Amino acid sequence: MRCIYLIVASDDPIHVQDETTQRETWAGKNLDQVIWLRGGENTHFDDSKRTLYVGVPEKYENILAKSILGIKWCIINLDFDFLVRANVSTYFVPKKVNAYLAEDKKDRDFFGGYLDFRKSTAGAKSETLFVNGGALFLSRVTAFKLARMDVSEWQRSPDDFAMSQFLIQKGIKPTWIPRGNVASTGILNNKMYYRMKSSGNSNMASIRMHFLDKILVTPNVLKKVQLYFFFVLSEIKNFRMNHINLYQYVLSLHSVVNSRIKSRKLLRALHE
Repeated sequence: MRCIYLIVASDDPIHVQDETTQRETWAGKNLDQVIWLRGGENTHFDDSKRTLYVGVPEKYENILAKSILGIKWCIINLDFDFLVRANVSTYFVPKKVNAYLAEDKKDRDFFGGYLDFRKSTAGAKSETLFVNGGALFLSRVTAFKLARMDVSEWQRSPDDFAMSQFLIQKGIKPTWIPRGNVASTGILNNKMYYRMKSSGNSNMASIRMHFLDKILVTPNVLKKVQLYFFFVLSEIKNFRMNHINLYQYVLSLHSVVNSRIKSRKLLRALHE
């Protein structure tokens, strides 16, 4: 079973920093499975840098177009069973991902990730389910269907929302895949992937990835405990930049719990 990680990258300094950290941590140990995706004048793959350039300008609003072109290239040029479209601030544990993406998911429509929700308009009561763009897990069968997406029809929607809704409209129901919400909680738990970035402190994704990687690769239990202690100290040190105050932190924790409750409700509605 082969899984490819297609990671949206850019020339923004913080994104470059996070990409570099990925290369120094989990991705560097699994380099043949990872491709960083960038815009360019034409489509070409730099194998030495594991970077795929596709023929669209390198702009934020082109992330959806980049993703679809990248998925198409992977389908044509690579042999894989699953593709994970992700971003540079996500940390993966490939062994755990492989264990989760078992054989029974390989030859059927499978689409999953961390489920989120979005109001269609400001003030609207109804909410629409989508898979958060930090990691969208696709079987090859599903990736092939997504590659047929007409990007021009979805330009006004965020890329993760657009891809999610396109697949849902094709009758492919998303699967909730738990993740480590380090960005919201400041807590490292035992998951197969983690959301690391902080909206208030752009350096946190890199800092957290380095801590987590050291904890995971260290065989000595006492050393792990020591590293986790220093991780906690780092979170305390950067608390005000990450969460402003204790009240905002509590709201952030609540949002994680509330997201799971709402996503379950919306997911049940999809299956009715």
